[in-house]
Amino acid sequence: MKLINRSASTTRHQVWAWFLVVLVFAAFFQLGFNYPNFTSSGSSSFQIKASASVTTKGMRSELGNNHGNTPSISGFQDFSRQQRGRRPTSDRDSYPNWEIDNQFKEDVFTFVRIQYDSTGRGRRGGQWSNDYPDCDWNFSVRLHELTSMKVDPNGKVIRLTDPNLFDHPFIYFSNINRMNLSEPEVAELRKYLLKGGFMMADDFWAPDSWKHVYREMKRVFPDLEPRELARDHEIFNIVYDIQGVPQVPSIFAWNQGSTFEYWHGDPEGDEAPHFWGFFDKNDRLMALLCHNNDIGDGWEREGENQEYFKTYSERVSYPLGINIVTYVMTH
Repeated sequence: MKLINRSASTTRHQVWAWFLVVLVFAAFFQLGFNYPNFTSSGSSSFQIKASASVTTKGMRSELGNNHGNTPSISGFQDFSRQQRGRRPTSDRDSYPNWEIDNQFKEDVFTFVRIQYDSTGRGRRGGQWSNDYPDCDWNFSVRLHELTSMKVDPNGKVIRLTDPNLFDHPFIYFSNINRMNLSEPEVAELRKYLLKGGFMMADDFWAPDSWKHVYREMKRVFPDLEPRELARDHEIFNIVYDIQGVPQVPSIFAWNQGSTFEYWHGDPEGDEAPHFWGFFDKNDRLMALLCHNNDIGDGWEREGENQEYFKTYSERVSYPLGINIVTYVMTH
């Protein structure tokens, strides 16, 4: 959506944002989450709020009680059919696809992943591509199925210096523990965020990684300090109430019986998830840094193990992802 660099269209897009909220919640209540890979039998910790209110530019919508059952897994779909091992071969043709209506060509949500350079062993291989492309495709599929948002099925990969950056309100970074931004990239990211964009950074663990990410973000915002989000922030409850600890380990760590990715470094006694936010002068959340978390693996690996899917993809990764996108599109 071209929400950032076209000030003349601000009013139009405010209306679209509000309309999307209405469509999202209408879809939730109409579908009851009974799309092909979910059933409504049994119980689950993946819960939509019984009631909710969303405020956008002074408008408030009070939603009534949702008396439907919460979703429960009786089976799951491995879209890629090739999500095996650390370096899977992904086949786009094995994922669902759909056409975008011409009237929404300029108003479609696109999952945009940022390509960046890395220090150390990730310099040439590109840590930016961690969990790509299955992560991006799976999340786009679920956002399309679970909401009435118009979603690009393919997503995009761009650099911060791409002029198309300002056409998209949401960008995603993965595995940023050795991210190394150039000065032009720092400048473009600062401009993008201050003009209304939003970044989500995921999959970096342990104190050393946080120190590196903090230093890179301070290059972007020298005068700002991150604030840790409390559990009552809208990110955790705007559509779904996230139950339990909002933390997702990779499926490799989980297979080893761990909820922490120790190969990233010594946790130094802190294995809890932290959600750090950078806010502008109007207290708008511009950047969300998900420390001690691998939310994208819950998207990428959803089809590999039913227990992992139920425990992490269903309980945390998809609810949190939908919450974040809804928050971005309404704030």
